[in-house]
Amino acid sequence: MLARRSLFALAILILIGATCGSPCALAVDDPAAAAPAAVDSGSQIEPLDWAVIAGYFAILIFLARWVIKKNKDTTDDYFLAGRNLGWFVVGASIFASNIGSEHLVGLAGSGTSDGVAMAHYELHAWCLLVLGWVLVPFYMRSRVFTMPEFLERRFNPTSRWVLSIISLVAYVITKIAVGIFAGGIVFSVLLPDINIDLGFMILDSFWLGSILVLLFTGIYTTLGGLRAVVYTEALQTVILVVGSILVTIYGLSALGGWGELREIAGSEMFNLWKPMVPEGVQSTWAPLNEVVVDPDTGAKSGIMAWYFNDNYPWLSMLFCAPVIGLWYWCTDQYIVQRALGAPNETEARRGSICAACLKLLPVFIFIIPGIICFALMLKSQTGNETQMQFEKMLKYEPYLTQPDLMDKYSDYVVTKTETVDGKEVTATMISWEDVQKDKPQFDALRADIRASRQAQLIDSDKYRDYVVEKDGRRQLDLARLASEDPQKYEMLRAEVKGNILDSGMSFPMLVTTVLPSGVRGLVVAGLLAALMSSLAGVFNASATLFTMDFYSKIRPDVSQHRLVWIGRLATVVMVLIGLAWIPVIQGSRGLYDYLQGVQSYLAPPIFVVFFLGIFWKRLNGAGCLASLIIGFLLGLFRLAVDTPVKMGWFGKDAAGKVIGYEQGSFLWIVNQMFFQYYSILILIVCAITMVVVSYLTREPDYKKISGLTYGTMTDQDRAESRGSWTFADVTASVVICLAIIAAYLYFSG
Repeated sequence: MLARRSLFALAILILIGATCGSPCALAVDDPAAAAPAAVDSGSQIEPLDWAVIAGYFAILIFLARWVIKKNKDTTDDYFLAGRNLGWFVVGASIFASNIGSEHLVGLAGSGTSDGVAMAHYELHAWCLLVLGWVLVPFYMRSRVFTMPEFLERRFNPTSRWVLSIISLVAYVITKIAVGIFAGGIVFSVLLPDINIDLGFMILDSFWLGSILVLLFTGIYTTLGGLRAVVYTEALQTVILVVGSILVTIYGLSALGGWGELREIAGSEMFNLWKPMVPEGVQSTWAPLNEVVVDPDTGAKSGIMAWYFNDNYPWLSMLFCAPVIGLWYWCTDQYIVQRALGAPNETEARRGSICAACLKLLPVFIFIIPGIICFALMLKSQTGNETQMQFEKMLKYEPYLTQPDLMDKYSDYVVTKTETVDGKEVTATMISWEDVQKDKPQFDALRADIRASRQAQLIDSDKYRDYVVEKDGRRQLDLARLASEDPQKYEMLRAEVKGNILDSGMSFPMLVTTVLPSGVRGLVVAGLLAALMSSLAGVFNASATLFTMDFYSKIRPDVSQHRLVWIGRLATVVMVLIGLAWIPVIQGSRGLYDYLQGVQSYLAPPIFVVFFLGIFWKRLNGAGCLASLIIGFLLGLFRLAVDTPVKMGWFGKDAAGKVIGYEQGSFLWIVNQMFFQYYSILILIVCAITMVVVSYLTREPDYKKISGLTYGTMTDQDRAESRGSWTFADVTASVVICLAIIAAYLYFSG
C-alpha cells in the first residue's frame, strides 16, 4: 500500500516538476503567459533541480518501505520504535523534529527583520544537555510512553488527563498550523505560477504544496509509526544541514563575504543583548508608551514602560527564553518521545548530546542566511545589486495609488469603498488581484514598482550626497554613507526593513536567487525534509498521546493490534485536520509571532510541575493540578485579550492602524506587555501556587514515587545512572557548553 501511494505522490511531484521546469504555468489563459518573468528570471526550478528532488523522494520511499517491513504490531514498536533506537538516530531525529517549518519561515525571517535576536532560542543546546543528564534517568526508569503518563506516576491521574488535553489541542492548533503555513510560503516562492483548476476550486502553489507535503508525510507516518519517522528524519537531517550550509556559503559569496555582511547589516543586527528600552527613550514603571520617531533622523525619543518594549530586551531573553527552552526540550512529548525510543539510559543521553551538538547549527544555517537576505535586499534597493530581485517579499500596496503607475496600468484601476472608523472611505488604485491574471502585465508592474522603490531611496534628499554613477547606473555609495554618517545609514536600514511585507520568505527566496541549478534542487529537498519532519513528529506524538493517554484508559483490555490501529487512525485524523486548517492559515498574518506567544503562555506551568516535581519530593498532585489549571487559565486570558487586536476585529483608524483597547485601561496594559514578561509572570504565579497548595494538603506517598524524584532515588538508581556515562560523554558536553559561551561572546554587537 505504501509503495503504491508513495509512487503516486512521487509521480505527481515529477509531473509538476516537468511542467514547471519551463517558465509556463499549469493553467494560463494567454499563451503570452509562457514568457519568463522579467523580475524573477533567477527563481525558476529547472529540470535538473526536479530530478534531484525526485531522487531524494525515491530514496525516502525506499527507506520508509524498508523500515515498515521491520515493524512489529505492538505499541512499543509503533509508538517508541521498539525502544531500540541508537544514539545517532535519536539525536538526528530530535534535531530534525525541531528544525522544521518555524525555522524555514520564522527563524530565517527573524534574521532578516531582527538580526541575531532570536539566536537565544537556538543557543539552547544546553537544554538538551539538561534532558540527557538530569531528566533522562527518571524517564527511562519509569518506562513511560508519554510525558503525561510520567506526570501521572509522579502526581495523579487527573494531572495526566489535563496535560494530555492541553498538549493535543496545542499540537493541532500550533505545530500543525505552523507546518502548513510554512509549507504554503515555501511553495509559493518555489512554484509561484502553479494554478490547477479542479472545477470547484483552483489549487495554487500554496494549496498544492501544503497538501502534497501533508499527505506524503501522513502516509509514511501512519503506516510506519515512530520507527518510520526517526529513520526518515535521520536522512532528512543530513540533507537539511548540507543544503542549508550551501545556502549560507553561496549567499556570502553573492554578497562579498563575511566582512561585507557585517558592514552592511551593522553591529546592531549581530547583537544578542538588546537594551531594556530603545536608545533615546526614557524607561518607566508607569504604563506609558509615548515614543516618537523623528522622520528626518530616525531617532527615537519619549517615554516607555520597560515591560512594553517588544524588541527582545536582554532581561526577558535571559529569564523567559530558558523556561521555554527547558519546557520544549525536556518535557514536550514531541521531542522527548525520541529519547524514550532508546534502549537504555546511555543511548538516550548520548542521543541528547548529539542533538545538542547539531542544535548549534541553526544560528549559522538559518539566522545568518536571513541577515544575508536583508543585506542583499539593501544592496538591491540602493542600486548596488541588479541580478537579484526580492519583490515577492516586499510591500506593494503603497505603489498601487501612485499616479504614474495608475496611468500606465489604467485598464486595471478600480475604485474601492471601505468602512474606517465607522465612515465610508473611497480609494482609487490598481487592482492587484486583477493585474495578476495578466502575467506579462503583472511582471511589468512589479518591475516598475521595483524601479520606483529604488528611485525613492536614491533620489531622496537625505542620501543625495552619496549618489554615485557606476556601470551606467545610479546607486548609493554604501561604504561612504556608513563611515561618514552612521545615523543616516541606520535610517536607510530602517527604511529597507520597513519595505518588507513578509520576511518569512527570506530562506526560500535565497534558495531561488543565489544557488545554481542542481544545488538548488538539493536544498529544495532539504526544505521539504524540514517541513515533513516537523509534521511527521507532531502526527506521531499526537497519535501516541491520544492512544495511550485516552483510548487505552477507556478500553484497558484492548489488544496491542487494536491500539496500533487506533494510533494509525488518530494520525489520519491529524492529517485531515491539518488540511482543514489550510484556508484559515493562508488568510492569516503575523502567525509566527502569535504562535511564539502561545508557546510562552503554555510553557511556564508545565515547566514548573516537571522540574519542581523532580527536585522537590514534598510537592503533591493537588499542587500540580492547581498550578497547571491556573497557569493555563492565565495563558488563555492573555490569548483572549490579544486575539481581537491581532485579528483587527476593532477595525482600523484613518491612518490605517489597527484599533486596540482604550489607552491606559487594564486590557490595554495586558495587551501592550511584551509576551515574554507576561510569561515570567505566569511562571512566578504557578511556582507559588504549586508550593502553597502542596504544603496546605497531604504529603505524597514516597513509596509510590520511588525513583521519580531526587529525594526518593535509591542507591541502586544512583549506581545505575553513574554506570551509564563515561568520560567521553562529559567531555562532549563540556565542549558544547564552551561553544555556546563563545557564541554569546561573539554575538554581542
